[in-house]
Amino acid sequence: MKIIPLITGTHVTKQTPFGVLLPGHTGSVTLLEHDEQHILVDTGGRGMFHPLKIALKEHALDPSDITMIILTHLHLDHAYNVSRFPNARLFAWMHEWRDGETMRIKNIDGFRLLDTITLLQTPGHAEEHLSVVVEGDDNSTTVIAGDAVNEEYLLTGLIQSFVYDEALYRKSADRILRVADTVIPGHGRIFSPA
Repeated sequence: MKIIPLITGTHVTKQTPFGVLLPGHTGSVTLLEHDEQHILVDTGGRGMFHPLKIALKEHALDPSDITMIILTHLHLDHAYNVSRFPNARLFAWMHEWRDGETMRIKNIDGFRLLDTITLLQTPGHAEEHLSVVVEGDDNSTTVIAGDAVNEEYLLTGLIQSFVYDEALYRKSADRILRVADTVIPGHGRIFSPA
């Protein structure tokens, strides 16, 4: 399994020529390659499709080559470009969508998507939040965490993002930090909990 960070998530605001501040933040986008599968975890925010296409092209891919998308949650900074990948199966929350059909996955926590990919429920930031656990060829574990945890939480215990339930956020974040050798957060740099 190859894990390729394509876009690093950021939190920024942009000022228009008219002095209006607009959110310009985006979630991270990660490419997973496994056999013939080309999987994206999250699709980035508004204005990120062009940079995402360029990043895919650097790996000899284009949007039609993506076979699966896993959304960590449904906030637009992570899911805005989801409709741009016409051949991808979509996994989000407790559902799989493909060709106009929806399949409900009854127990998504611990759901094994592929032999090296497991989905974890990690609510707190959002009720429907998932994290993606990827087992590496070298027996390492990478967690693509969306907004379930970031390096600031590891270093200080402070929560830097909006949460709907602080206790659930802390439980989810601590769970990720226990299992991960490497964490790819939704915003900020990749880090190791050890």
